Amino acid sequence: MKVQLLTTISFFTYQLSISQTEKLLNGKVLSENRPLNKVEVINKTSKISTKTNELGEFSILVKAHDSLLFSIKILFFKVENFSGKH
Repeated sequence: MKVQLLTTISFFTYQLSISQTEKLLNGKVLSENRPLNKVEVINKTSKISTKTNELGEFSILVKAHDSLLFSIKILFFKVENFSGKH
């Protein structure tokens, strides 16, 4: 089964300056206009991470030119010929 997840990432306060000072980045992770809970947001550069809340919101410290990674664990499985007997 092919699973597709189209994720839209909205950053509503993305105010990074050219300087190397850390700033708090606030954002929201959406899929089909619905907030995604428990998405891991990883700053690959500084090796810190956080997770989105039930509203899809997150905050993470970043510097200019940092790289962010968004990861979500979704488990899909299929049970065939289930009889309910052990």
